Amino acid sequence: MLTPPPEDVLTYGAHAAPPDPAEVEALRAAQVGGAQHPAGNGSRSQHAKEDLSLDPKRWIALLVIGISQLMVILDATIVNIALPQAQAALAISDADRQWMVTAYALPF
Repeated sequence: MLTPPPEDVLTYGAHAAPPDPAEVEALRAAQVGGAQHPAGNGSRSQHAKEDLSLDPKRWIALLVIGISQLMVILDATIVNIALPQAQAALAISDADRQWMVTAYALPF
C-alpha cells in the first residue's frame, strides 16, 4: 500500500524546505505595520493626487470613439444584409461574395 508523502513535500514542493518561521514573522511585520509607501511620507502618492485632476474632455473622446465603433458595426451589418441582393443583381459566386465582404471590411 502506498503512503502519502510528508506534509512539507505537499506544501513546499519536493525539493524545497519549509521557510524559517523567523523570516515569515519578519515579512509579516514589514507588510502589516512597518513598511512605508514608496512616496516616503505615508500619505497618498503624487500619482494618486494627479488622478483627481484628469482632463474632463476624456469623456467626450470616449463618446466619439464609442459612436464611431457603433457606426462601423452598423455599416458592416447593413452590407451583410444587402449582400444577397447584390450577389443576385451582379451574378457573382459565393466565393466572390466573400471577397466583397473582406474588401469592404478592410478599410475599417
